[in-house]
Amino acid sequence: LKTTDMVAIMKEVIQLYEHSYPRIDFYFDTPESPVCVLGDAAQLKRVFVNIYTNAIAAVKNVENPRISLHVYQAVGMVKVSLKDEGSGIPLGLHGKVLEPYFSTKEEGSGLGLAIVQQIVRDHDGRVWLERNKPRGTVVYLEFPGVADSALEEEGHATV
Repeated sequence: LKTTDMVAIMKEVIQLYEHSYPRIDFYFDTPESPVCVLGDAAQLKRVFVNIYTNAIAAVKNVENPRISLHVYQAVGMVKVSLKDEGSGIPLGLHGKVLEPYFSTKEEGSGLGLAIVQQIVRDHDGRVWLERNKPRGTVVYLEFPGVADSALEEEGHATV
């Protein structure tokens, strides 16, 4: 595992989708400086690809669709929230959608969020979902952060 800049990973994922889905407003709120975790960049990218894939599917029939991503550092933690204003997940199923082979979508395999949960756990983090007000879903992620002293020793963060 390497020191990995979450902001750089998320910008890369957003750029993949912005060009393919120009009618969706992709809002991105992060610090200018790196926000780092100790992790596998490819696996962390998979987390955000899976979450964005679900959010895009949720807003496909929404007028003026928007997906908002917020990244911030708290003491010793990196916190991420991704909000969509889509169809939402039915009440009582927010925990269940993280289980393998469970999907609320007809065409869903039920593996996307299960994979997200496994990768996040492998990085000593946690993931949970809540209802977005007035509609949609919020996916929350927390990871242990990398101390500034570790970043200085390394010289810079890698993606």
